[in-house]
Amino acid sequence: MLTSADSTTILKFTSSDEKGNFRITLSENEMAQNGLLLKVQLLGYEPQIKPLQKGQSVYNFTLTEAPIFLKDVVVKGGKPQFKFSGDTTSYLVKDFASVQDRTIGDVLKRIPGISVEDNGLIKFNGKSVKKLYLDGDDLLDDKYSIGTRTIPQRIVNEIQVLENHQRIKALEGKVFSDDVDINLNFKEDAGLKVVGQIQAGAGVPKLYDEDANAISLKKKYKSITQLKLNNTGNSLFNDVLSLNELQDRVKRGFTPEQAQLSAGTGSSPQIEQNRYLFNNSGLLNSNNLWKLKSGIQIKSKAYFEYDNQRQRYQNLTSIYLPQDTVNYTERQDNRKLAQNAYADLIIFINKPAYYLNNASVFKYTNEDDNAYLLANSKPLTQQYFANSYDFSNELNLIKSPKGKVFTEYYAYLNYRKSPEQLLIDSAAYPAIFQTNLPLKTVSQTVNIPTFYTNDYVNLRVATGKVLQSYKIGLSAKLQQFNSALQATNLQNELVVPDSSANALRWKELKTYIEPNYEFHSGDFRLIAKLPLFLQQLSFGQQNSNQHYNRLLFNPSINFRYDRQKGFAGNVFYTRTDNAGNLLQSYNNLVLNNYRSVSQNNNLLSVYQRNQLGILLSYKDPVKIFFVNLSGNAQINNYNTINYSIISRELSATDREPYDNVSKSINGQANISKYIFDLNTSVSGGFGIQFGQNNQVLNRVVFPFLSFTNTYNVSVTGSIGKKFRYDYDFRLSTSKNRPKQTTATINTATATLMRNKLGLEYNISDFVYLKATGTNELNQNNTGLNANYNFVDFSARYRLVKLKTDLQLEMNNLGNIKNYQTVVLSSNTQYNYQYPLRGRMILLKAFFIF
Repeated sequence: MLTSADSTTILKFTSSDEKGNFRITLSENEMAQNGLLLKVQLLGYEPQIKPLQKGQSVYNFTLTEAPIFLKDVVVKGGKPQFKFSGDTTSYLVKDFASVQDRTIGDVLKRIPGISVEDNGLIKFNGKSVKKLYLDGDDLLDDKYSIGTRTIPQRIVNEIQVLENHQRIKALEGKVFSDDVDINLNFKEDAGLKVVGQIQAGAGVPKLYDEDANAISLKKKYKSITQLKLNNTGNSLFNDVLSLNELQDRVKRGFTPEQAQLSAGTGSSPQIEQNRYLFNNSGLLNSNNLWKLKSGIQIKSKAYFEYDNQRQRYQNLTSIYLPQDTVNYTERQDNRKLAQNAYADLIIFINKPAYYLNNASVFKYTNEDDNAYLLANSKPLTQQYFANSYDFSNELNLIKSPKGKVFTEYYAYLNYRKSPEQLLIDSAAYPAIFQTNLPLKTVSQTVNIPTFYTNDYVNLRVATGKVLQSYKIGLSAKLQQFNSALQATNLQNELVVPDSSANALRWKELKTYIEPNYEFHSGDFRLIAKLPLFLQQLSFGQQNSNQHYNRLLFNPSINFRYDRQKGFAGNVFYTRTDNAGNLLQSYNNLVLNNYRSVSQNNNLLSVYQRNQLGILLSYKDPVKIFFVNLSGNAQINNYNTINYSIISRELSATDREPYDNVSKSINGQANISKYIFDLNTSVSGGFGIQFGQNNQVLNRVVFPFLSFTNTYNVSVTGSIGKKFRYDYDFRLSTSKNRPKQTTATINTATATLMRNKLGLEYNISDFVYLKATGTNELNQNNTGLNANYNFVDFSARYRLVKLKTDLQLEMNNLGNIKNYQTVVLSSNTQYNYQYPLRGRMILLKAFFIF
């Protein structure tokens, strides 16, 4: 449009064609006027104005996108209220909270579209929540379980779900983010004083449950400090679990090796932890955030966890072989003491032109296990010792001055060592030690010291609808695999078998360049990542080193369609090409547990993974209605395969060359809806998993197929102000079978089902009752048909003037003391029996401040 000098009067206007061309015709008198302006504007873009110049007839404009912030949509009435603004959906806590809910985590479980898993991970419409902000501050990073399990719901005003949240201000409006975060907005008086509670609990048989926490929510300082002690079956490990660990490992390009030795072969049953866990646990945890005047934030987290557990179980393991079935019977009594220490220091700056995050982390773990075992009627005593020391520093720096070019610097380094030792008394291993006589003590040690670093520079250029970035970096991994297997006979003589020690050295260098391109137009976005790696490997023992140079191309393509309301979709493809690790390259024997030994043939394992996936979602925040569907297909190609020689005394695993292909298909659908007329939230889900992998059983290759279906339904609601109900249903069916059955290897099936109903009734403003009934059904096709009914009850009396609650808890009123279940894995079936804790009665007092 042509405007007057003050840009208030429109003299002439026109519209551009589909290619952006436009024409305005002026008379000689109009051309003679001084101060005329040419203005171009388009919805969603910032207007541009250029002065009209004599003698110039062509004008070019490049518009810059400007987001349009819609006014908040507020739904009111006697029903739940919420706000919907852009990518933010806000829920009022009072609309979903029950008077019996203590923490904000209890409320989150009731909100449609939000689910909270047993380990504390929050999901919104099927997507994992990365951060939990406290009034906009990231106090807890990805260890936010302590927040949801500690922060009282009474001090929280609003829960904000932040979709497509770009948490780095220097990248706002420049780099797309599909992250989902949650922000808790607190009531105005929450930051005026320290809040928290002190809990003291005691009961029978010989029970204690203590908890003290203090929370500060000031603008310049935030903290959560907690001390917890209990022997009621509640492990405290999940309170300090890193919930983004998998994503962080992908970013760093580094996954630490897991423990190689073990004193036990059992697993935990799939029931509520406080029914089977015999423990004495303690946790001291402190989280602090200081905001300085210069915009710098300093954060620190530190904790010490003490966990003394006793695990008992009986197990019948059936391994189905082509011409036989090998059975192991085990009765095990383990006492495990684990101590974990953690400390970090984070310097954080988040400004539009500058971002800095430097995190220094120290971790220490110590584990001491004593296991008493009756294996195939033979008694064994085992001891396991492990220590792990881990130090890392991660630096992320982004400079984003005004303009279209900005730079990112990243540096990560890690050093760790993790010595382990397994001692087995009164064992006999004729296949290893070449003697049938029992040995007084067998000792296996393993240590994997590791140094790793990954450093890169990333240059980003934003031009119109295209964002380009070019990353150049180098990573290095230096490792050792040191192990020794030896024994002492009854005459106290040292017995060392052949091929009993490993001293592997592993060196891996990757030089890489990664061009990334992102094109966006309206609600559509195409992201292509095209990393190219030069991988240089050197590994071996003593003077037998092997050297490999490989060029790796690992592209990923992601097509997205995003809308603030309604349908959204994401289709992606990734290919991963890589070469093994030191755990697949050591030559000599390692006794991993009392009945499993492993080694390799000095082979370099190379694999390629192709993955195709789709994510679809629909949301209508006004109607509180959410749907999400996901699917994933994956093909893995390996050049080696593990094979096992299985006998009734020992399972020996080795590796050999083989064109090994495995496949998997996964699908999931979830729906969540709030029914206003019934004051009820309803959600349900369905999942399918299919897998095909090869097993080498006593030198015969068998392709195995696995099928798993899962179903879940949950309903939570209220009738009036006094009565609330919660119902949860879960069903899992599993089937494993070989592609071609034999006389001994057939189809194995297992079914696990749970129905849980919770009822709350508020007799008055001071007296609250709650009863829960749970039915567990476990079945398989070899005779297991176990059915359990658990009943729990609690009553609470509130002393308002004293700010104190008294609570009586009675769990497992039926005094069920035994639990049977089944686990399937390819050609192996595990039938477990666990002792349960039986009836527990606790009296607790809560002082709230």
